[in-house]
Parts: sequence; structure tokens; C-alpha cells
Amino acid sequence: MRERSDRDEDVCSRRRGLPRRLVLILSVLIVMGFHLASCRTVEAQGALEWREEVVLNDGGVVVVTGRVSSVPGEPFKTMPGARRLTFMHPTAGQQIVWDNTGKIGSRVNPRMLEFDAGRPFLVTTAQAATDYDEFGCPTPPYIVFRYDAGTWVRVPLAELPSRFVRMNLYPNPNPDRLKAQNYFITTSVTSARYKEAYPGDDEYRLRATVDRRIRNPLGLGCIRPERVYGAGSYKRMLSSGNWLDKTEDEALKLLWGNREGAKP
Repeated sequence: MRERSDRDEDVCSRRRGLPRRLVLILSVLIVMGFHLASCRTVEAQGALEWREEVVLNDGGVVVVTGRVSSVPGEPFKTMPGARRLTFMHPTAGQQIVWDNTGKIGSRVNPRMLEFDAGRPFLVTTAQAATDYDEFGCPTPPYIVFRYDAGTWVRVPLAELPSRFVRMNLYPNPNPDRLKAQNYFITTSVTSARYKEAYPGDDEYRLRATVDRRIRNPLGLGCIRPERVYGAGSYKRMLSSGNWLDKTEDEALKLLWGNREGAKP
């Protein structure tokens, strides 16, 4: 009788344990369900999210969370819209967010994140010719922001320290490339992507580094140079080449004509 009682108790014990195992399995499935639902929600909203390692000039590493929405547009039916980058300040431990609304005329592609004396700098390029035009057709074609007192403000390229040269943010993320990397971009993947996307030496210098040479704004996509560089600037710049064979003084003369313009 004692032996039978022990067997009965063991059976009951196993039966009591079954619901606990089911609860554990269901809990895992629920968590996975929430995660998949979150992914579907992001996709349904037409947005991409990813994380990437960013190696800084001083050798430090910052992990940046990126988000970009997709909106209707040509020539591929959709185009990038609003963008957001979120990261922790490497020394202050403060979360910093950079937003771009994605409105035509103000759209940019983030290319470099760096820190100088604790101040974050973000180097971007215009997303399209209409954006480049509205930003004033800068040459070199970089649109630089600095985080001052809790606000991102645009600053001249001259205020970006010259030691910051190499672009370190993943260029032009798209669903297929992000999915292939499980939505986590390593520094080696970013480096390889720049080399793959911009194989020519001159194009690589322009897109993968901060190239401070003065180039012809028309070749960079400027539509209405007269708004910045004065009357007759379009005619002056037309058919004058890319200016890389010019001295700095010659390039400035082509840029400003007889006007006294500041060096970019």
C-alpha cells in the first residue's frame, strides 16, 4: 500500500507540474507574439528601425538607433521621409535625439556623428536636389548640425573640426540590407557599404569622407544658384567643369563672381 501511495503521489506531482510548463511555454509565445506584433506595426507604419555601431574619431563606440519612415514618391514608388537618430552621450550618459521631419526642402541623409569637447556634431547631405537648393547649395555639399544647449543648430562647415574626416553612419539604409544584417549594423558593414556604393575615387572622397574642396554647385544638384551666389551665377558656372582642377582662388571666383563671398 505504501508503494502504491508513492506512485500515486508521483503521478499527481507530474500532473501538477504540467500546467506550470504550459504557463512557461505560453509566456514565451506571448513575448514572441508581442515582438512580432511590434515588427508588424513598424512595417505597417512604413518605417524602418535598426541599431548600428558608430566608431568615433577618438576610437570610442556609440550605438545609435535609427528610424526612417517611407512615404509615397518617385521613381521607386516610395522614398525616405521623416528620420530619427537616438543615442547616449558617451561621457554624460544623456540620451540625445535628432529628428528630421522629412518635408521636401529640408530632407537630409545623416553621414557622420562625432563629438568635440563633449558637443555632438552631425554631418549630413541633402537627400535630393530640391533639398540641396533650399539649404543654399553649399559647397562643399555638407550640412552640419551641432547640439547646443539641448537644441540642434545648423553651423558652417568651417566649425566642424578638421580632424573629423571619415563618414561613420550607415549610408542609405533599405529593408533588404537591414534585414540581411538582422537590423544591427556593425562598423565593418558600414565601411564595406561605403566602398561598395561609391567605388570611384572622387565619388568616394565626396560621399565617404568630408572633402573640403570647392566644387561646382551645378554638378552637385543646385537648381537656382542665383538665390545664393548672385545674378549671372548659373551662366558663370555652366560648362565650367567640376572645379577640382582649379585653385581655391579660382574656384571662389567662379562661385561668387565679382562679389565678396565667404569661403565655404
